[in-house]
Amino acid sequence: MRKYRPFIVGTALAALINLWEPYSYYIVHSSWMRFGYLSVATMLPFVLLAFPVNIFLRWLRPAWAFEPYELVVIFSMAMIAAIFPTLGIIGFLLSFTISPAYFASPENQWNELLVKHLPQWLCPSDQGNAVTWFYEGLPVDQTIPWGAWVRPLTWWALLIFAIFVTCFCTMVILRKQWAENERLSYPLVQIPLALIEGSASRGRILPPFARSGAFWFGAAVPFFMICWNMIHYFYPTVPQVPIGKWRWLRLWKGFPPILAKVNIFVMAFAFFTPLDVLLSIWFYQLLVTVEVGIFNRTGFSIGRPDNWCTFNAATGWQSFGGFLVIVLIGFWMTRSHFKNVLLHALGRQSEVDDSRELMSYRAALVGTVLGAFFIAAWMHKAGMSIRTLALFLPMVYITYVGVSKLVAQTGLVYLWGPITPQSATFHILGSASMPTGDIALMGLTYCPCCNVERLVPSTAAHVARLSDNFPKARRGFLLAMAIAAVVSMVTGVWYTLYLGYRDGAANFNSFEFWRGNHWIFGIVVNKIRNPMPTDWARIAFMGGGAAIMALLVAVQYRIPWWPVHPLGFAVAGTHPVRMATFSIFLTWVIKFCIVKLGGGHLYERSKPFFVGAMVGYILGVGLSFAVDCIWFMGEGHVIHLW
Repeated sequence: MRKYRPFIVGTALAALINLWEPYSYYIVHSSWMRFGYLSVATMLPFVLLAFPVNIFLRWLRPAWAFEPYELVVIFSMAMIAAIFPTLGIIGFLLSFTISPAYFASPENQWNELLVKHLPQWLCPSDQGNAVTWFYEGLPVDQTIPWGAWVRPLTWWALLIFAIFVTCFCTMVILRKQWAENERLSYPLVQIPLALIEGSASRGRILPPFARSGAFWFGAAVPFFMICWNMIHYFYPTVPQVPIGKWRWLRLWKGFPPILAKVNIFVMAFAFFTPLDVLLSIWFYQLLVTVEVGIFNRTGFSIGRPDNWCTFNAATGWQSFGGFLVIVLIGFWMTRSHFKNVLLHALGRQSEVDDSRELMSYRAALVGTVLGAFFIAAWMHKAGMSIRTLALFLPMVYITYVGVSKLVAQTGLVYLWGPITPQSATFHILGSASMPTGDIALMGLTYCPCCNVERLVPSTAAHVARLSDNFPKARRGFLLAMAIAAVVSMVTGVWYTLYLGYRDGAANFNSFEFWRGNHWIFGIVVNKIRNPMPTDWARIAFMGGGAAIMALLVAVQYRIPWWPVHPLGFAVAGTHPVRMATFSIFLTWVIKFCIVKLGGGHLYERSKPFFVGAMVGYILGVGLSFAVDCIWFMGEGHVIHLW
């Protein structure tokens, strides 16, 4: 029975995450628990399990305590589960498939320009008021029309499954290159690793990190500040500690403001990021701020910023050119590894060994190819032309792999590509040369193919890295991930539909059900109404950014003392980086002082403080959620937000 315990607990945790997170976001209106590549929705239940619960089990009977490999499986299943609810896959999937028809009106002309070009088998029908009741609430004498959702959700589930397979197989192929050859730091897994490795403690109740005063001091600081701020919930005259508060600082007229926000969630992970990478992030963000300010002062513009990208079109496409170069250089550096993987998969002698991987290289290659083929066939069946597919899918793949690698290097818990695959396709091909059906279908693709955090590539890269530390965790690992995905999808879809029909999704007051859907489909319809040719101005900035990145990479390799890593240029100006820059700068200053004053020894002694800061912050957010549930139902307090 013991060998099944991590799978049972992980499955229960997957179901729990897809119940309490939608409840928090849609009903309580509390913090955004699942936002980010490693979210509070994952960390909170895992911190409770790995720290107080496991300590209690070790005290009660040591044999009952969870072993490290068990915690790896449980944590990995929780990471997979957190991909799905609300602002993940499920919220956008349910919203974007019904929004075109529900919000269509004679004024916006969505029926003529959008709805008639979307395949009916991908969008639930409003026959019997199935869609209307989901948005507005179910009449008292009616039952939930589950049947209206079966066909479209089955087709979408097949696409999501194919993307999961493709991404997992790709990350299995790349794990050795990233973790062993390039030695990426994977900052996001360092705190979970500390909690997991501490469970191996023998003969003592407390794990090693918890026997440090720095850990308890680090945990006390954010926990006390959050608890103090909770007094303000009941007594508004009590002043708040400005933790997580937004304050924009303006440098000069016309220059973009800088967000001065202390984000402990970002800082705790960033402490484990190399100094040159931290310097790169805030340095290039500052340069972009100055560049945009100069553009604004001189009146220069190449058009509106692209949706879900950067705050300035010129710098966004400039960063996108740098992003493409750094990703393609990464593929070039991996060419020897790719060759060995291919030889090994073909049964010929090679220099790689796949015994430490989650699956054989042969299975990973087959899975990648078949998954990509199925995705292309699915998109083509949905109505996307071969010409559009030929650009759109490579852009999706490059974005997935590139952002996943950047997250593994930077530890940025919030990160997007500089330009979405949809925007890249629109402007490079020109919407005027694209069939109307292709443009309409692009709106639906924002669910599975926009922000990488919604799907599995970065998660797959990090869980593969975690499992590499604990060989016993690899037994049945892929099956555990599949179980977590299926349980999460079924639980999350069922509960979200239930809440929608019970309360009306219009009352969720959420981005994906009320603002994001209008925004995306409004942009799509505008491109249908106003077709544009290939945007050579944006492509020129993309080329300029590519040239600058090539130069920066050459400088890094030619000048060993060069202090600024080029990758910051690839993400400079993106919204998530802009939101995190001030916290990244503070982290860089703190870590720089620690390393310069005390060297590696002081750095190691400082780690428990940041582990504690994360634990204290997570527990504080959880306590605030509990207070909202009891006293502020429906009017919760969003204390955790990017």
